[in-house]
Amino acid sequence: MTNTRIRISALLLAISGLLTPHPAAFGAGKAPKIHELTFSGKATPGQYYVPVYTSFTVPEGIVKISVTQHLGSGEARPGNLDLGIFDERGAGFEGPGFRGWSGGARRSFEIGETEATPGYLAGRINRGRWTVIQMPTTAGRTTDWTLKITLTEGPRAKKLPAPSYAAPQLNDKPGWYRIAPHVHTVHSDGRLTPAEVIALGKASGLDGIVSTDHNTTSALLHWGEVQDPEFLVINGMEVTYGQGHWNIFGLDPHAWIDFRIHHNDTLRYRKAVAKARKAGRLLVANHPYNLDFLYDVTPMDGIEVWNSAWSPANERAVELWHTLLVGGNRKFAVASTDFHRGGNIASPHTVVRAEALSAEAVIDAIAAGRSYMARDTSVEIGMQVRNSATPVQHADIGDTLLRSGKMQAEFRSNTAGRLRLTDQQGWFSDTSIAPGTVVVSIPERSLWVRAELRAEDGSMIALTNPIYIQHPLTTQSLLPE
Repeated sequence: MTNTRIRISALLLAISGLLTPHPAAFGAGKAPKIHELTFSGKATPGQYYVPVYTSFTVPEGIVKISVTQHLGSGEARPGNLDLGIFDERGAGFEGPGFRGWSGGARRSFEIGETEATPGYLAGRINRGRWTVIQMPTTAGRTTDWTLKITLTEGPRAKKLPAPSYAAPQLNDKPGWYRIAPHVHTVHSDGRLTPAEVIALGKASGLDGIVSTDHNTTSALLHWGEVQDPEFLVINGMEVTYGQGHWNIFGLDPHAWIDFRIHHNDTLRYRKAVAKARKAGRLLVANHPYNLDFLYDVTPMDGIEVWNSAWSPANERAVELWHTLLVGGNRKFAVASTDFHRGGNIASPHTVVRAEALSAEAVIDAIAAGRSYMARDTSVEIGMQVRNSATPVQHADIGDTLLRSGKMQAEFRSNTAGRLRLTDQQGWFSDTSIAPGTVVVSIPERSLWVRAELRAEDGSMIALTNPIYIQHPLTTQSLLPE
């Protein structure tokens, strides 16, 4: 930061309004003590996606911190600076001091002992050096910024509220469950509250979601407050930076994975991936061509090949995934709306074959590739591979079958379209189908088979993860890494 001007004033004022706790909290006739700090500076084009840090001292006795950001410049439209904060434990990479992030969704936030703005973590306000982080995310812009920070003194809360987690299991029934694995709420840049997301998900025909707010886990501490006994919420987070986004499924609600990683910084990337694996279950490279995924895709367990409405970017994502499969990398694919606001939260989504409607079972199913992706909840498909000589033996999507002579793929669909089947050497079947069942012979060469069902305009209706085929004579198969 250059030419930074810092103006700090500490005032003891009696004020009213949103920043003032109720007078009863301080005793009759007593108003809270307020400390007001002002910092200003300039973000230049050279600071694109380079964090700007502003530290300030929090004295003893503070029970609330309020931060307001003002942006302006000589240009008609100032650039954006994403916003977040770290507490006295430090703002270093992977440090324990994370207390919240709202990105570019908010220009102000508050953190108190018992409540906080969505995206931020309530709790004790300890004395020491706190740090506001601003991330310039508009290329080529110079933007003047001002931070107004208000520190409110008061009596400590006698008891802090306990987190309310989503239920880890809703039933123990095996079945196909419809899941949206990439969903945002008001805890990042989504417009719906957790309760509204659940209501919309149920109305859209979903059985659950993965909660993946950008760079924050605050929502994971509140889903239990709006728990629905028929709707599963799986903990997650979207690690979000200008050079790629990736989801973590099954994240510990109290873990946080640092997003401040340049794609050339392989050491930081490896550290973040290692921590994510320890604190979560699965890592997914999101929309790799909607926003170029510049990181090494190798550590990712899966690829989000279908993000929102079908597009050329999704077509390229499927090609990337297919290339990885051809190269022997058994990565699963998922589809999701990347839901942020109004519209259909289920177009598209991922349908998983799980042993129960539970976080563990659904994540296990996704990891194994026991899933297909569908345009909407009206689409229902299925695929099995059978040995012709022993048809009772079969493999479903995500399974492996030992080859014994000739093999057939049986594809079922309630929707008409153009069915294409492919293996590691390319397409071997391409035909228009009506609703019903189609049987296709599988080439002897095939190590795996996957299916795509497309509309007349070429857009995707549904696609499957592969069924894997093991060859007994050569013991050749595509097995997990």
